[in-house]
Amino acid sequence: MVDYVDLIKKPFSDWKKLSIGALFYLIPFINIITGFFGSGYSLTCANKPKKELPEWKDFGKLFVLGLKSFAIGFLYFLPVLIISTVLVYQIISPLIPSILSETITTEELTTALLALGGKLFLIIALILIVSYITPMAIINFVKKDKFKEAFNFSSILKKIFTGKYLLTCIVIILYSIVLSMIAGFLAALTSITIVLPYIFSAYISIIGGITTFSIFGEAYDEIK
Repeated sequence: MVDYVDLIKKPFSDWKKLSIGALFYLIPFINIITGFFGSGYSLTCANKPKKELPEWKDFGKLFVLGLKSFAIGFLYFLPVLIISTVLVYQIISPLIPSILSETITTEELTTALLALGGKLFLIIALILIVSYITPMAIINFVKKDKFKEAFNFSSILKKIFTGKYLLTCIVIILYSIVLSMIAGFLAALTSITIVLPYIFSAYISIIGGITTFSIFGEAYDEIK
């Protein structure tokens, strides 16, 4: 059974390693790039025993690992983005002449909004489905150390259609909500300062990454 409590405690087992990870998320805008080191490190935690943080080494490999995981997420969400764009365009495009000429009527706008509402449910459903699959795709890639394994759907589908994976996703969602609430509270508490909100945000980012991928990694190993 996945030991959620131990894995939630895991980031705090070594504050030095945790602080190194936080540094990669510290500087705004620059952390868009340096964050790949942090996410790569978090992904390596999926292969490590409970309570043990890996050493910071092979920084090039960590960067590539983080970059590849981002690419996997992007490729999974790309079809959703394309479908969403097409659906919205189908609704908006007939209104463009009226909007440009400023002759659009309330009836036209209401009809478009109702149509958009119907499409929105489909878009949300697609986002939820892809969000459910993507973590397992990334973990499958990490575990087998092959980029193509992120798209090995026969292997991935066997893992995601299980009660353990569903429970894991629910736990991580609840954990993320709590972590976000803590982050918001700390940001509000230190809003009069300049540096502290960035420091807290950096720690929250690395803590969330380590815990999330550690939990997914252990769940992966337990699902046969």
